[in-house]
This record gives sequence, C-alpha cells and structure tokens, in this order.
Amino acid sequence: MGSGSPSALCYATIGGTVYPITGGNVAGMHTPILDQGLRGIAAKDFGSFKGPFRAEGSLEGSLYTGLLSALGTSIIGSGGALSSSPSRLTIALYCGSGGISAANCGVTELTVRFSNAEGPVTYSTSFLGWTATSGAGGGGGSTLKPCVGWKTSVSGLGNCVVEGEITLSREWALLYCGGDQYASNAYAGPLECTARFTTDFASTGDVNNVLSHGHGAVAVGFATDEGVSGGGISIPNFYFADGLSEIDTGGVYSRFVVSGRGTYEDGDGPASIS
Repeated sequence: MGSGSPSALCYATIGGTVYPITGGNVAGMHTPILDQGLRGIAAKDFGSFKGPFRAEGSLEGSLYTGLLSALGTSIIGSGGALSSSPSRLTIALYCGSGGISAANCGVTELTVRFSNAEGPVTYSTSFLGWTATSGAGGGGGSTLKPCVGWKTSVSGLGNCVVEGEITLSREWALLYCGGDQYASNAYAGPLECTARFTTDFASTGDVNNVLSHGHGAVAVGFATDEGVSGGGISIPNFYFADGLSEIDTGGVYSRFVVSGRGTYEDGDGPASIS
C-alpha cells in the first residue's frame, strides 16, 4: 500500500493565505547544460552540468475572495494599478504533510473565465520565481467560498453578457550576475490584456462598436452566491475590434462574440484589478 499523499489533500498558499485548487504544479530546478560537441564518436551527450536555477509553476481552480487581488499585485501592481515593478510573491503547493514553495515569483499569466449559467468563476495562472524549497504542509481546510457565474456583473457592452474570458499576460525576466547560480533580481515587462465576451444578440450596438473600431470602458465584477465581493477587473479602454467577432446561431437564441484588448490610451493602464 502506498505511503504518499492523496491528491485530495493538496492545496496552495499565495503570500501565506491558503486557497483551494483543482490542479497545479510548482517546480524548481537547475537548467541542465549538455555537452553535445561532436567528437567522432557515435554518442550525442558527453556530459551534463548544473546551470542557473529557476522556479516556475501553475495553478488553476475556482476564484475565491482575495485570490484575484493577491495575483493582481504581481501581474499588474500593488492596489491593482499598473506598476513598472509589481510585487513578487511566495507561492507554495502542498499535498498532505509536504510541499514545494517558490519564492520571489512574478505572475506571468492570469486568465479568468465565467459563464452566467454554469458553475463557478474559474482561473488559471502561471508564474516564474528565483528559488524553490521543500517544506511541511498541514495548513489546509480553507472555508473560503468560490465566486459563482450568475453573480458576475459586466458593464460596457450593450447586450446581456452570457460568458467571458479575460487574460492578463506579462513577461518576467530573471537577472543573473556572474558567479551566482541564483537570480539576483527580476524585471517585469509590459502588461497585455485581451478579452472575449459572448452576448445575447438582441441589438446591433456591440456590432457597431466592432465595425467602427470603437473603444469603451468595460468592467467585470465577481461575487459569491451570498454577494461577498471576489474583486473585479476593469478595462478602461477596451478596443472592440481586435479579433474575430461572429454571430453564433447554433442554439435556441443567437449570440454575438466580441474579441478585444485593453489599450493604454489617455494614460490609463490596459487593465486594473480591484
């Protein structure tokens, strides 16, 4: 009989707060360096050596109160406003009594998805860090409640929004200085925000925004079934015509799909998190 930990005992901590998850991984490793120089011998790998260290990982699950704000500090900035040096987080994955913790992590991607007629609001995220260590778990048992789809509110589109997906992306680069296998700093690149919304095709307002290459403010708010706020994402300048827009007639009622992105016009960041 196995002596490990069932996956049901897994959970994550972000900045020390416990969050339930449906899946994820955290890894730390020295980048392998291979000697593959040809020597007139029928072999490819003549040696393997330890390279620079990095930590990385991903998490996914339902969106819980406080989680959006925690991840937002590291992909946008403290307080949810755009910063050139957003916060770095300690993110850990524990299963049973053991786990792996990655330090100085920058969130490289955060996607939030919702459907007003189905299930919870969900998210997926990936991150890059400096170091990773093993450690003891045992802090699970969170009583947080997830945000649910039908409690999601959307403003800025003319018709009823049926479902949506918002993705924030930001590249982080680790800085290595001579003589040290570990990074000494990390720099965050530009923030990108893309989104896709499906609406009830009841009027041509959203269609006209696409055809005219219009811009507008779009805001999405999340909450639990009891109305407890799970935070929100605001896109001050949403460009409606960035991607393919289409009318879907495959169901009982027709739907219109809008694909766009947040732009920096007028000094407002592409997106903010509350």
